[in-house]
Amino acid sequence: MTYLLFQIFIFLLIAFVGGWVFGSWWQRDTVTKLADTEHSLVVTRQELQSANAEIAKLRSQKPAKPTSKSAETALKSEVSTLKAENADLRKDLAAANKAREKAEAATEKAKAAAEKVKAAPKPAPAAKTSTPAAEKKAPAPVAEEAEDVALAEPQEVEAVGEMPRLLDAAEGEPDDLKKIKGVGPKLEQTLNDLGIFHYSQIAGLTTENVAWIDAHLRFSGRIERDDWIGQAKSLAKG
Repeated sequence: MTYLLFQIFIFLLIAFVGGWVFGSWWQRDTVTKLADTEHSLVVTRQELQSANAEIAKLRSQKPAKPTSKSAETALKSEVSTLKAENADLRKDLAAANKAREKAEAATEKAKAAAEKVKAAPKPAPAAKTSTPAAEKKAPAPVAEEAEDVALAEPQEVEAVGEMPRLLDAAEGEPDDLKKIKGVGPKLEQTLNDLGIFHYSQIAGLTTENVAWIDAHLRFSGRIERDDWIGQAKSLAKG
């Protein structure tokens, strides 16, 4: 009977420690994801505000007399580009809000699970058994549980994709990247800061290069969605 009580005590102890460790990890991982989501949401809001400011600025300016049809066409094209960029930013903002809501819900679940583990009553200590073999075998499940928890810890994510050919400065006159659909003045400046100045650089991007740029600039697949590479090849040919 004493040996059975000792086994029950060990099982309850393992369950309590395992539940507490798992709850702590789950809560820390969820909080980290929530912080990343909030940062992405702030960046998206800033880009949306910048795009709205550009559109308001263009609308508030008094239209000058067009010197030629080409100037009027260029202005209309820029306005269309800003509208498209604004629509993309709104979609990104909506997606970020949904992700944030999911992360908050997961955090609440993790906190509730941790509270349940903390509130669980501690089992009464059982009398020691006189069997030495049982005392040696009992700690083994605890070691296995700790190993499983260690494997469940989040690992550092390696760099995504392959870095494309970047330049410290434009080779000659930089190309007007705003002619690519989906690229406005702000995105053009961002690409220049990264080291991309010419159509040929975008036309030569590989799948790995696109993944690298997406990861660094949080484009969320915009390069493939708007077919930047195809547009850049056409513009490079003139």
